[in-house]
Amino acid sequence: MPVRARNSSACPESARPTRPRCSTAPRLARPAAPAPGVSDCAAGRKGHVVDRPHRPTLEELQDRFEIDELLTRYAQAIDDRTFDLLDTVFTPDAQVDYVSAGGIAGDYPAIKAWLTDVLGLFPAYQHLVGNRRVALDGDTATAVSMFHNPMAMGDGTLFFCGGEYHDRLVRTPDGWRIAERVERTAYATAAVPTTNPAPPVR
Repeated sequence: MPVRARNSSACPESARPTRPRCSTAPRLARPAAPAPGVSDCAAGRKGHVVDRPHRPTLEELQDRFEIDELLTRYAQAIDDRTFDLLDTVFTPDAQVDYVSAGGIAGDYPAIKAWLTDVLGLFPAYQHLVGNRRVALDGDTATAVSMFHNPMAMGDGTLFFCGGEYHDRLVRTPDGWRIAERVERTAYATAAVPTTNPAPPVR
């Protein structure tokens, strides 16, 4: 009996198309595109926009630089005993309070005279000012800065004090000036002397 030839045009079993099986894995939603004008780096997960930190303007950076220089100039005037330089640090009617350090409180002219007198009792000293925090508000500002003052007594012993300066500043035609300063002394190894105990150390 003759054998019937198989139809060569029939698709082999392996070539038959199969229906795609449905995947049981959950589909991942495509992240939403960033809002117009927002870069990919500024967009967080699920398309939420991440708040960027405030970027200071050029004017704000300049104000901070000038205030930083002002606080340094105060220490320079004190340590170099160039007390007239303090005229470029404080406003003429500034109010200053050194009571917590055993000093006085009053207007700038009285404070300048007191500093000139009391610092003459120390043959050597340094005013180190750092950790400055400045908050700008237009033409006014506040600043808190830490200080540490090693001071040599006339008999050769050392006196240390430290704490914070709390300042209110204003912008003037001549630049930033301190309109109010309150010294908050945190520690002191002795009371501020009222008389020089011995000749200056040489």
